[in-house]
Amino acid sequence: MAHTTENLMARLEEACTLDGYLAELKASGKQAPATLAAYLDTLLAAQSLTRPEVIREAGLNATFGYQVFQGTRRITRNNALLLSRALGCTLTQTQRLLALANQGRLAPQDPRDAVVIWCIRHGLSCQRTDEELYRRGMGTLSPAR
Repeated sequence: MAHTTENLMARLEEACTLDGYLAELKASGKQAPATLAAYLDTLLAAQSLTRPEVIREAGLNATFGYQVFQGTRRITRNNALLLSRALGCTLTQTQRLLALANQGRLAPQDPRDAVVIWCIRHGLSCQRTDEELYRRGMGTLSPAR
């Protein structure tokens, strides 16, 4: 059985004990990273990217970028979205990244968020996402673009 959120929720609801469910979750190896830094490392490994590549693509200051990856700096919503685009995240991965960064999830009823969601769904880069936002008179993710 796949370990989708829905399947895991069903298992949790059916579990006789919380300890039993948590032990099963740990044994399955499907626990989600608990921190932004851990999640970024997971995404890096999955995409076979390096920190310098992602930091450069996101247009972040190198020192700041490394501090984010080490978990010693907090990031803004825009910087989280830039990292998401630089990592080539899916919408689900982006929403998780935003949640771990303590930033608001993307909402399709918000026009700016709708543009970002569209860009994510179509695999656009940081620069192309900023171009779409700029073309529509919306604030870009990067102040330098």
